[in-house]
Amino acid sequence: MIPIQATSPSASSARSRREKRGVAAGDSFEEAIEGPSLPRASATGADTAGANDPEGRVAGDAAWGRGYDARGARRAAATRDRAVPSDLCPAAKARTRQNPAMHSSPTRAPRAGLRRTALVTLLVAVAAAGHAAERPDPSPVIDADEFVVDRTQAEWLQAYLQWVAAFPRASSPVSDTTGARCGARQQGEVWFLAGSDGTAPIERSCVVPAGRTLFVPVANILERSGNREPVCDSMARLAADNLARHVNALSMTVDGRDVDALAGHRLRSGGCFALGLRQSPPVNAKTAVADGYAVLLRPLQPGTHTLVIQARFDNVPVSTTYHLDVR
Repeated sequence: MIPIQATSPSASSARSRREKRGVAAGDSFEEAIEGPSLPRASATGADTAGANDPEGRVAGDAAWGRGYDARGARRAAATRDRAVPSDLCPAAKARTRQNPAMHSSPTRAPRAGLRRTALVTLLVAVAAAGHAAERPDPSPVIDADEFVVDRTQAEWLQAYLQWVAAFPRASSPVSDTTGARCGARQQGEVWFLAGSDGTAPIERSCVVPAGRTLFVPVANILERSGNREPVCDSMARLAADNLARHVNALSMTVDGRDVDALAGHRLRSGGCFALGLRQSPPVNAKTAVADGYAVLLRPLQPGTHTLVIQARFDNVPVSTTYHLDVR
């Protein structure tokens, strides 16, 4: 005969209290999450207990109620599990089950992230373009101590004065009032812009080949020995003294931007040099000394540019404006 275990009234009431509370202290983790398993029918199960236990019906009803609650708990757990990404660690899964809103829409988060990333990238690009538009081009002015085409700038001052001396006075680029002689006898990588004789403000329009460095005289003093034997040291001191006493108020702009520190662009020929080297026939006698201010500019971008050069010789203003078409 198979023994039947009866359930006492006190045990039934304790069990009922545990069921009303939900999870009892002795329940496992799986029972806490998914609920207890439904009671299984067997030879020693609920059927025999219902037949012999006076409270079997009550216990069976309670078991049915627990089974109904367990089915609802399992459906809720399945819903939570669908919202939990499969690649999370167990601790993260447990936190997500407690707060399903953390991963309620896992497929939409990357899209929102991409939209935010695209928006930030667009804003950065717009800001960079704005800064680039506001930032002016670097100054084309070459420092006075830099070599230009393997020559010092003082040597380029000598070359400029030799270029001017190669023309008769009536056809000299210095006396040109329109710019018609800008390209006369120009050669090499450095392009000379002639100064003026100070008789009146001069405005010239010139076409300059692209890629040429520009030599721009501001104010210069030239001392020549004439028919006398040159005394170069004495002539150099005289040129420096005349420059200091008679030349002032130097200024220069390139496309409206001031060229700063023109005093730092002082050029001295040093000893005597051959002023007539480009004349025909050439005169090789070193009979001249020069001292003054000049600026060399890096090749300007193709297009139109405006240079304004001004100075004063004693009380006489000297002004030369160039409208350049670089191409």
